[in-house]
Amino acid sequence: MRIKSVDIENFRLLRHVAVGLEERTTLVVGRNNSGKTSIAELFRRLLSDKSLSFRMEDFSLGCHEGFWAAFETLQAGQPAPDVVALLPAIKVSIDITYDVDSPDLGPLSDCIVDLDPDCADARLVLTYPRQTKHPPSIPISDRRLSASWGPKCRFPAQAFCERVYGHA
Repeated sequence: MRIKSVDIENFRLLRHVAVGLEERTTLVVGRNNSGKTSIAELFRRLLSDKSLSFRMEDFSLGCHEGFWAAFETLQAGQPAPDVVALLPAIKVSIDITYDVDSPDLGPLSDCIVDLDPDCADARLVLTYPRQTKHPPSIPISDRRLSASWGPKCRFPAQAFCERVYGHA
């Protein structure tokens, strides 16, 4: 299995960045403060055995106005689904290629469902917090979200709105 490319949105200096990975070696080069450390830190977190978590400082500066808009909406007494809909998200899309004849694809086995036996590519989309079309109508202080890789590949994530507004 090999990671072919990664698209990153709203993580630190990376407002929207696409990174292609070579088969053997990929070298990340850039000026100071261009996002090299952000890429390395994101991969460190994704490959860690710990639950994936983020702090306010991990969101790109460009999406902070979304937090402010959500805060103003909360202060105006709007329902929780309206507030949550305004919160920005960190999104990572990972394109992988795998050996279709491999007897075990590890934790991805349950996530890769394809009717085309010749297909050897998959995309994993991780969103923190997970955005839903119809968030439950419950108080933000009780809200819990999870980001998912697929039906059986889940990692827990507390709703970011709880950390931002101190309702944890």
